[in-house]
Amino acid sequence: QIADVSNPQSPTILSTTPNSYADLEVIGNKAYLAGARTFDVFDVSDPGAPVLLGSLPFDPVATPSVVLAEGSLAYVARGLTIHVIDVTNPAIPEDIGSVPITAFATGLAMSGTYLYAAATVYNGTRGSLHVVDVSDPTNPTVSASLWMPPENYSSDIQVSGSHVYMGNSLPSRGLQIIDVTQPNSPKIMGNIARATRAIAVSGSMI
Repeated sequence: QIADVSNPQSPTILSTTPNSYADLEVIGNKAYLAGARTFDVFDVSDPGAPVLLGSLPFDPVATPSVVLAEGSLAYVARGLTIHVIDVTNPAIPEDIGSVPITAFATGLAMSGTYLYAAATVYNGTRGSLHVVDVSDPTNPTVSASLWMPPENYSSDIQVSGSHVYMGNSLPSRGLQIIDVTQPNSPKIMGNIARATRAIAVSGSMI
């Protein structure tokens, strides 16, 4: 759905897509949406009438998909795989590379040529961080995987400078602060023991 929030006290829904999606990213007048069966690109120049430009079908998965767009590429995590999709021509999005990870991604963040994926095992008892080198989009590789302590359900993730901030929905684990000065050797620096489902970073504040 696209809503007009120019009047915060009375938000208005302008349009609704016919399909449901698990995640989306908007850059300029393009919206990139990941669903259970497709990756879709919409032109949202007219918020009241979004236009489907292109679609890439996938085999259905039981877990929600996660999407992150950066330049002419979009990164979509589906099940135990991260896909790199070329959206140079939005009418024909192309899956140009993929890499398996050992848990289900719940969030993606990007810094330079590294993609950071927060992930959790299917039963939600163990969270992890996966660092993916995407310097060659056609051949992404996992540079490192860092497993969190037990009873850790990873949620959102953000990267700022040399630190990754990864949320956890369990109060006992909370927000993990991870040093990625060396992306191939991430280290847990500290944590805030408070349930964290979503993260925003502004300067030295989270």
